[in-house]
Amino acid sequence: MSSGASARAPFTHGGAGRAIKTRVKSNIGQPYAKRFYNSVWTYRVAQLTTSNVRHMKKSSIDFGIDIGGGSGSGNGSGAELPVKSDLQPHALHKFTGETDWSIIVAVPKNSEHVRNLQDCAKGSLMLSHTDPQLFHWFKELGTLPPRSLLSGSMELLRGDLQAEAWEQTFSRHPIIHRIAQDMWESDESKTAEEAVHIAKREQEEDEKRMRRMSSSDWRAKFRERERNPTRAEDEEAPVYVIKPETFSLFRMKPDVRLWINTAGQTQRVWDPVVPDPDPLCRCSHRFIRMLNLGRQKLVPSLNMNYSLKLTNAFIFEISDSGMWAMGTQENLAGKNGIVKEEWMELRLDFGKNQIITTEQEMEWWVRGLTKLGAPELSQTNSSVEDAGLSPEDFEYRHI
Repeated sequence: MSSGASARAPFTHGGAGRAIKTRVKSNIGQPYAKRFYNSVWTYRVAQLTTSNVRHMKKSSIDFGIDIGGGSGSGNGSGAELPVKSDLQPHALHKFTGETDWSIIVAVPKNSEHVRNLQDCAKGSLMLSHTDPQLFHWFKELGTLPPRSLLSGSMELLRGDLQAEAWEQTFSRHPIIHRIAQDMWESDESKTAEEAVHIAKREQEEDEKRMRRMSSSDWRAKFRERERNPTRAEDEEAPVYVIKPETFSLFRMKPDVRLWINTAGQTQRVWDPVVPDPDPLCRCSHRFIRMLNLGRQKLVPSLNMNYSLKLTNAFIFEISDSGMWAMGTQENLAGKNGIVKEEWMELRLDFGKNQIITTEQEMEWWVRGLTKLGAPELSQTNSSVEDAGLSPEDFEYRHI
């Protein structure tokens, strides 16, 4: 009877004491699953890839080294490439009556993606490689930033679903505003009546301005300029109209979720439910820029606070519990006196079991790490020296 406790214990070793290999091991809840969804929340733009099935049926794909690529007829038209891949805004939205978040991509209706998805409603999204500075630094190291890759069916939203997603999520999306401004200024989203009306208004304003400037009385000339113009009066302010009907919204239902790390290794993410956003996901890029701008302060600060011996480092990811950085340590001279730089991925926790949940807390933590001084001290130009700001941090004095 004394062997009952040992009989209930899990049997993990063979007779010789070696570990028995587990054939199927679930990786649900792995750390990279959290990083995967954190990048989906953090980045506002993703690389959307769709297939041009019509072109694939008509002509074979040219696998030669022709830079024009893909078009078997050799006409070189970009619209007839077998695959369309470019950056499009995406967002996460929770529809009324649903408990889970949905991944939604907004595509301008004049894009090739809309025609491709009508024939083959499948696409893929790649995220977290669109920050130009971080991408440049990773390329210099001979690799790419860690990326999230989703692939699956794309469902076109119509009616109430489209109206709800647009009104609650995309009407304030910064990338949507940028695209809408470009479309408005290039006359893609203007009707003929609007173009005529705007041209007439611009002509009237020009004539009014010329009459004002040609006035003989200098007081009348400058009376309206004694104060700064308001937003409504500012002639340089961008004026554009966002038209929801110029965008198509697609809900992605991913079948495959892959996390690609800095070494290029691919791991499958099995967690199907998109978790709630990380509390720092909307402001993390500001702090990443803030830390990386003062690299000469960042490296000694990391060395002192984390007992490292880094000679160079940069931050590329922030979550509520810590940061991810790439760093290289002091290496002694190797063979033939050649010092080899070895970069590695570093996980830097804020503290033991410390979670930062607000932007203000993160502000204090970053300023404590880099000794920039308290946020109140750097509100005005006069206290820049007191806050110890270097010139490249000067434009962040208002933070």
